[in-house]
Amino acid sequence: MASRKEIYTTHKSARLKWYSTAEVAKIVDKSESTLKGWRRQNKGPNWYNVEGSIQYRSDDVQKYLDKRRHGSAD
Repeated sequence: MASRKEIYTTHKSARLKWYSTAEVAKIVDKSESTLKGWRRQNKGPNWYNVEGSIQYRSDDVQKYLDKRRHGSAD
């Protein structure tokens, strides 16, 4: 069973990807315990408790990374 979940929503007919804490930790190059600490401190990407499972929407992770971007686009 894959840990990545795809949840389909009728809102604007968008298809959202959801990531586990382990997947987001790899994406942002931090440990899972760091993400857990960020959740307690209200830091890091937005997260959701989906039926007892901590999940992150892909667009929220991207927004978090975009806010930390430095340098030029060239």
